[in-house]
Amino acid sequence: MIDPHRRRTLQSMAIALGATVLPGCATRTPTSIAPGDTAAALDSLRLWLNEHAGRRPQVNLSVAVLDGDTVTFAGGYGIADPASGLRASERTRYRAGSISKVFTAVAALKLAEQGRLDLDAPLADVLPGFGMRSRQAHADAVTPRQILRHRAGLPGDWAQGMWSDTPEPFGRLVTHLQDEFLSSPPGRLYAYSNVGFSLLGAAIEHITGEPFARWMQDQLLQPLNMPASAFEIAPPSGPFAAAALDAKGRAEHEPGLRDLPAGGLNTTVVDLLQLARLWFQQGRMDGRQILSPASIAAMQTPPHPPALADNADMGLGWHLLDEEFDGVGPLLWHAGGTPHHHAQLMLLPQLKLAVAVMSSAVGAGELAQDSALKALTLMAQARLGRDPTRPLRQGADPVYPPVDLMSASQRLDGHYDTPMGLVRLHAGGQQVHASLGGQRLTLVRQPDGYLKLRARLLGLIPIDIGPLGDLAFSRHDTADGQTWLIARRRGRFSLAGTRLEPVPIPVAWKNRLGLYRYDGSDSFLAAQIQSARVFEAEGLLQVELSAGTDSIRLALAPVNDQEAIIRGLGRGRGETVHARQDGADTVLRHAGMRFVRQGGST
Repeated sequence: MIDPHRRRTLQSMAIALGATVLPGCATRTPTSIAPGDTAAALDSLRLWLNEHAGRRPQVNLSVAVLDGDTVTFAGGYGIADPASGLRASERTRYRAGSISKVFTAVAALKLAEQGRLDLDAPLADVLPGFGMRSRQAHADAVTPRQILRHRAGLPGDWAQGMWSDTPEPFGRLVTHLQDEFLSSPPGRLYAYSNVGFSLLGAAIEHITGEPFARWMQDQLLQPLNMPASAFEIAPPSGPFAAAALDAKGRAEHEPGLRDLPAGGLNTTVVDLLQLARLWFQQGRMDGRQILSPASIAAMQTPPHPPALADNADMGLGWHLLDEEFDGVGPLLWHAGGTPHHHAQLMLLPQLKLAVAVMSSAVGAGELAQDSALKALTLMAQARLGRDPTRPLRQGADPVYPPVDLMSASQRLDGHYDTPMGLVRLHAGGQQVHASLGGQRLTLVRQPDGYLKLRARLLGLIPIDIGPLGDLAFSRHDTADGQTWLIARRRGRFSLAGTRLEPVPIPVAWKNRLGLYRYDGSDSFLAAQIQSARVFEAEGLLQVELSAGTDSIRLALAPVNDQEAIIRGLGRGRGETVHARQDGADTVLRHAGMRFVRQGGST
C-alpha cells in the first residue's frame, strides 16, 4: 500500500538502487570532439535529439543547455498542445515535479541565513501542531536538515487528496499525521519523502507569515529572473503551456497537486537553468547575493561517507552523483515526475555546465533522462577533450567482496524486499533464479564471483534489461543479523534488497485475508487503484496492490491486532497499516487511504 502511481519497470528499479544508475546507453560511446569545439558538441547533440525524439512523434520534449553564463542550446521537439497545434520549444511551460524540492531547499537555506530557521532544531519549533508517534523510545526530533536529506523518518506520501483539482491546503498534513507513526527513527535511514518537503513548506509559511507560493515568487523566483515560473496547484496554462499527453499523444486531463513545496513548480527549461546560473555564480544573481557561497557548498556536500543502506548521496535537496563523470564531479541532479510530466535538471559545477529537459508525455521519462545526460556528456567532452564518463574500476579491492553464494551457508534463497516489491530468490546450479511478480530473471555467476542479471524470452531469446545489466550482486550479513542483497556498479555498492524471515501472524490478521477495494472520496485514487489483496504465502503476510496495469507486492509485519508495518528499508517501508472493524466492514487504512474488504476471506 504505497504510492500507486509508481511504475514497476526494470528501468525504474535500476534508478531506485541508489538514484545513481543513469542510463548507460546515452553516454558510453561519445562522439570524437576536440578540446574547445563546443560547436561540434552541439551539432552532435542536435543529431542525437533529432534521431531519438524523432522516433517518438507522440512525445514532446524541450531541452536547454547552459555553458558558463550562456544558453548555448535551446529548443523543442514534438507537439506541446494538440488542440492548438503549438509545437514544443524552450518557451513551453511544464510541471517540474520534484525538482521543486531544490527550490524549497534554497528557500530553507535562505531563511537559515537570516536566522529565522534553525536547520538542526526540531521542526515542531517552527511548525505548530506538528508531531508524530514513534515506536522507539526517546527518538530524536525531526529537523529541517533531516528533511532536506530525506533522513527524517517521515512517510513517503500522504496519498489521499494528493492529486485533486481542488485540494485542501498542504499544511493540513500536520493534522493528518498527528496519530501516525514515524517510519524509522529520525536521522537513521534515507527514505525519499514528499511529505517531508510539504511540511517544510508549511514551516516556511508559518515563519514568513505569507502563503508559500507567494513568498517563493517574491523572494526567490523573481530575484532569479524566472518570469515564466510559479508554484501552482494546477498544471501550466496559457499560450505556451504543454498539454498532458497520453501514450498516443492525445491531450487529457491531469489533476491539480496539493503538495506545492514538493512538486508544484510550473516552469520552462530556460527558467530552470537560472538555478544553475545561481550555482555557478556562487549564489549571486544580477549583482544581488541571493544565497551565500557557504550555503551553496552545504547543499552540494554529503554529510558523511555514504552508508550501504542509504542508497543515495544527498546534499541538502540535491542528489549527488559521483560515479558518472571522471574527475569533474559531483553531478548535481534532481528529476521530477507527475502523472504525465517529466523533468531533469543536471549540473556539473566544476565545469559550469548544466542541462534541463522537460516533457508532458506519458512514458517520456527515460527519453528525458537520456537526453539530459547525453547533452551534459557531449558538452563535458568539448570542455575536456576526452571521454568524460567514468570507466569501470578494475582491480581495486571491493569494499564488499563476493561470497560463495552456492554454498549451503551463503545461499541467497528467500524473499527479499526490493525497491520494486517482493522478490523470491532460489539457487540452482551456478545460477540464482529471481521471481518479481510475473517477471522471471536469472542471476548468473561471473568469474569474479558476483552475480549478474540475465533475462530470456521463453527461456531462449536474450532480452536487453538496460541499466540492470550493469549491476553485480552479492550478499552481505549485517552486525544485527540481517541479510542484504547488495548491488555493485562502477565500484559503488548499494542496498538492493533485505531478506525477510517469516514472523508470527496473529489470528486477527489471518481473519482479515481477502480482497479489498478503495473506499475513499479521492476520485483520482478511485480511478487508479483496482484492488488490494491481503494473503499469506510461505509464512509471510503479504499485500498486493494493483493500479492499472501495474502491481506491487509487499510484506507486512503485524505489531499487534490493529497495526502492521510494511517491511523493508527505504521509501514507503516502515509505514503503518491500520486495521479496524467498522460495523460489518473490515477496513484497512494507510497514507490516508481507506480500503474495505469485499465478501469473505480468500
